[in-house]
Amino acid sequence: MFAFGWLFHYLTGHPPDVTFSIESGRDGLLTFGTFAALLLAAIVPHELIHGAAMSRCGGKPRYGVGVAYFVLPYAYATSDETYTRNQLLGILLAPLVLISLAGLVIMVIVPSSWLFVPLAANVAGSVGDLWMAILLLEYSSNVRIQETANGVGIGIYGSETDRQTYSYASLFWNTILGSTVTFGTLAGASILAVFGALIFGAESLTVGDPETWWYVLDYHRDPDGSGASFGVGVRLLGVLSVIGGGSYALLTIVHERYPK
Repeated sequence: MFAFGWLFHYLTGHPPDVTFSIESGRDGLLTFGTFAALLLAAIVPHELIHGAAMSRCGGKPRYGVGVAYFVLPYAYATSDETYTRNQLLGILLAPLVLISLAGLVIMVIVPSSWLFVPLAANVAGSVGDLWMAILLLEYSSNVRIQETANGVGIGIYGSETDRQTYSYASLFWNTILGSTVTFGTLAGASILAVFGALIFGAESLTVGDPETWWYVLDYHRDPDGSGASFGVGVRLLGVLSVIGGGSYALLTIVHERYPK
């Protein structure tokens, strides 16, 4: 959501407004219905694009719905054909790429923050596709791959030498772990800074420029009392978190390849 907000601001020049108020009565029901419809609006084109990519690679797609862990519903597109690794990579990533690009074009034509909802829902629905794509990168392009009937698993056919020695999935999760820890540490430090300002009686404390997306927090003391406000700080905390995550992932690679 934050990434689309930054792109919205960059492409249109308008500040992103991702605040959706829920009211009682008919207006509240309409708002909730619109929000739910936008969430669901990403599902059908997402699966249709999967199917179109399968057809492009010689497959005959089937569509359906299922329930994971007896609780979480999901939609899927699958087929009985086998694909090369690169073909399946294209099938997996096509909805994420095409819907995101189409959304950005529409965002420029119709600058509405409501577009963030289906775009973010599509990205969220692509997490499993991304995870599977990362796993496939551990194998050479020689393997053949077949999806399971309900679209939640794959069978990989090849030789033992077709698998890489290093896990890209491990690299991905180490990056996520490092980024999460870095973000949590920086956010926690910002909050502690406010408490420190309260304890030591500082008149004001600002991290970042309140007029930009670098804004993280602002604390001020006035005759009527003390107040603090927090900004998203997407660029500052986001960039530092990615740097922290990437650094941690690289350190794990060095440690695995050159153990003491």
